[in-house]
Amino acid sequence: MFRHGSEETTPGQSLRSSADDAGTQLEQRAVRRNPGGPAATLGAWRRIRLVNSPSLVRSPLRRGAAFAIVVCSALLCGAVAGVEAEAKPPAEFYGVVPSEAVSPEDLAAMSESGVRTLRFMFFWPAIEESPGSFDWSAHDQLVRSAAENDIRIFPMLFGTPGWANLLAGRNSCGSICAPHADVTRNGFANFAKAAAERYGPGGDFWTASGGECGIPELCPLEGAPCECVNPLPITTWQLWNEQNSPKYYRPGPSPQEYAKLIRAASSSIRGVDPAADIVLGGMWGPPGTDSVLPTVEYLEQLYSVPGIEGSFDSIAVHPYAPTISGVKDQMMRVRSAVRRAGDPGADAGITEIGWASGGPKNGLVKTPKAQARLLRESFTYLIRKRRAWHIRGLTWYAWNDVTASQSDCAWCPKAGLRARSGAEKPAGRAYRQLALGP
Repeated sequence: MFRHGSEETTPGQSLRSSADDAGTQLEQRAVRRNPGGPAATLGAWRRIRLVNSPSLVRSPLRRGAAFAIVVCSALLCGAVAGVEAEAKPPAEFYGVVPSEAVSPEDLAAMSESGVRTLRFMFFWPAIEESPGSFDWSAHDQLVRSAAENDIRIFPMLFGTPGWANLLAGRNSCGSICAPHADVTRNGFANFAKAAAERYGPGGDFWTASGGECGIPELCPLEGAPCECVNPLPITTWQLWNEQNSPKYYRPGPSPQEYAKLIRAASSSIRGVDPAADIVLGGMWGPPGTDSVLPTVEYLEQLYSVPGIEGSFDSIAVHPYAPTISGVKDQMMRVRSAVRRAGDPGADAGITEIGWASGGPKNGLVKTPKAQARLLRESFTYLIRKRRAWHIRGLTWYAWNDVTASQSDCAWCPKAGLRARSGAEKPAGRAYRQLALGP
C-alpha cells in the first residue's frame, strides 16, 4: 500500500527525485495547500493525485501521468476512467501490522500472502537513547529483509525518550508522553529528519559511501548498507498513533498540540524529501465514546488550526467496530467531517482494522469463520469505496496471534491472520485471496 502507484521501478528510479522534480513537488504542494486560493484547488489536486496514486506510497513514475490526464480528450479520458474504475488496487494497497518482533521467515510468509506493506513502529526512545545518537541496526535488518521480500516499510513514528521528557520537565510522564514542549517537539522533528535521511529516497541506507578515512578522494568506495537488489525507500511517514486517546497521547489528547507536532515533523521530513507523504496518526473513536476524543470531533478541532492541512497529505482511520455497518458508519462520518472542513479531496488510509478469532467476551471477538467473513466483507466494501473516499490502503491488525501478555488489549491476542504456530487461519486465507486474486 504505501507507495503511490503500482508500476515497477528500477533501483535508480527508486532513489531521490531530481532537484527540478523536487521543486515541482513543492510548487504543487503550495498550490493545493494555499488557503487563500480557490476553494476547489485542494480537492481538485487531490482527485488528480488519487487517479494516479491509489495507494499510500508515492511513485515518481505516476507524476507525469497527471499531465496526460489533464490534456487528453474527453472521449479518451472517459475510456481511461472506465478502466481505472474497474482496476484492482495496486499491490501495496494491502498491508499488515505485526504484533511482535518480525523475523525474515515472517516477511517471506507475508510476501507469499500478498502483503506488500508493513506498518511498523519506529519507537523514538529505542532509536535515540541519548541525544544525537541514533541506533538504526535493528531497523536496518528489518528494512533490508522487507525489501528482499518486495515489502515496503510504512513507519509510524512514536514515543518520547526519557532524556527528552526530562528536558521538558516531564520526567514522570513515560515513553508514551506526547511531545508538548518546544524541546521535545524539536527533538521529535530531528528524529523524523534522521529517519528520512537514513531510509528515504537517496538515503544513507540505500547509497554507497566513500568510507570514514576523512579524505573523500582517497577513501575506497563502500557499498550501500542495504546491499539490496531492489531498494524500496520509505516515502510515506505516519506521525504518532491514536493521538485522540489518552492511552497513547499522554497526558491527554490535544488537537492543538498535535498540530504543532505534525508541523514540526513534516517540515523536517520534507526538508529531506520534498515529495514525502505525511499521514496523520490513525484514530478510532465512534460518536458517544468516552474513553477517547471521538475521531470526528478531533478532526474538527484539528482543522480549526489555520493552514494545518498544509502539514499532512492523508488522514488515517482505525474503524474498529463489531459489525460491518459500524465500520461504514465511522468512515462516512469521517468523510463528512473532512468535507465540512473544506478538504474534500483528503486522502485516507485505513491503518488498522481487524477482528479476533477468539478470546474474552468482546464485540470484536468472533469465531475463526466469522473473522474471515468480516475481513472479506470489510475489505470488499472499502475497496469498492476506495476512489469515492480516497482510500489509499488497508492495513489488517494483526499479522499473527500472540499471548495475552504480549498484547495491550483484551481482544487483540487472536486478531492475527496466522496462529501462534504460524499456521494460516481462515482470515489469512481470505486476505491472501483478496490480495493476490484467484
